[in-house]
Amino acid sequence: MTLFYECDYPMRFSYMLFLMVTILMLVVLMWKLILGKHIKSGVIACAAGLMLTLGVYSVLLDDHIVPQDAINWQGHKAPLPIAGLWLITAVIFLGGAYAILLCQTRDKRKVTESSIKEAIDEIPMGLGYFRQNGVSMLINRRMAEISEIMCGKVLMTFEELSDMLEGRSDWKETEDVYRLPDGSACRYVEDELVTAAGERFRVAYFYDVTKLVRRKKELDAQNEELRIMSVQNRRLRENVGQLAKEEELLFFKTKWHDTMGEGLTAIRRTLLASLPENETDDSLRSLSDAITVIQRDNDDSDQRRVAISF
Repeated sequence: MTLFYECDYPMRFSYMLFLMVTILMLVVLMWKLILGKHIKSGVIACAAGLMLTLGVYSVLLDDHIVPQDAINWQGHKAPLPIAGLWLITAVIFLGGAYAILLCQTRDKRKVTESSIKEAIDEIPMGLGYFRQNGVSMLINRRMAEISEIMCGKVLMTFEELSDMLEGRSDWKETEDVYRLPDGSACRYVEDELVTAAGERFRVAYFYDVTKLVRRKKELDAQNEELRIMSVQNRRLRENVGQLAKEEELLFFKTKWHDTMGEGLTAIRRTLLASLPENETDDSLRSLSDAITVIQRDNDDSDQRRVAISF
């Protein structure tokens, strides 16, 4: 089995470099374990690995670096096999790398003040929490942007928020909707938050309602178009009804005119012509029929008008 001091220089250099990288990784792991307040067993295991690697490094350093004034220097000749050193160091390196990954995963899942602030900043609406005395406790990024737009500074108290809203009354579109210079519309809402311990906070929200306002305007425009179309349809129905009445009157007048013409023709033939008695009876009968038709048509017309009116 080949010992460390029996290896050539490139092999010794490669192992010593790998050992230094492992030591640095263990130092980083120790720092994460201490700051993250992890279990003591993990800190103890990391410290043991760090002490072991530092001890091996200090022992092998003299066997690796040959003094310049040495001619036949043999070093300490530590009986450490190179294969075992590589194996132990690799196990420590892989264990440390796995522990660092676990620490990062736990840190991501852990709820901290910074993670809460980051999550609130990602909310797509303005959000601000104020204590009962009016001092701001938490303001997310969107609320800070809105306050910069409306009053030129980040809000510090609830009174500043109230003054800001009163000073921008000309930006109001409705009772609680403000139109910002960039074209977006925000709805302002106030609320009160009570914690489990009974502590009360004032909460201010700015909801982005730009799409809702635009769709409402589109809906109002469509409703206005429908109203105009309804008025036009009603007028059209009235015109159609009037036209039907006029056509009906024209039809009756034409028929009355034809019937009266037949009656007058019969009277004229009776008065001017020397007709036999049977032809005279036929003419008078035609006149009587014409008068009967006119009277019946007048009665039917009155009944139709009454039905149409209902």
